[in-house]
Amino acid sequence: MARGTLMFSFLKKKQEVINVGEPGEGQLETHSSTWLFIKAWAEDELSKAREENDYMKHDELKTAALRGRIKLLKETLALPKKKRGNE
Repeated sequence: MARGTLMFSFLKKKQEVINVGEPGEGQLETHSSTWLFIKAWAEDELSKAREENDYMKHDELKTAALRGRIKLLKETLALPKKKRGNE
């Protein structure tokens, strides 16, 4: 192996693949462009939902729905950590 090739291999990030669901059902590639897009979207939506929850006055139903949305977004963002811990 050439020296430049060996050096380059140390610079590459390990692409982590996390199994989702039962074995063989699916995988989450944490460095894929799809996951990075979903992660950025969920972080942005979470920020907006938290701000709305903190600064807007809503009735009980709207507040509960907003809190449910926040919980779902947080669970989505935690998916890689959650599945890694369960394996």
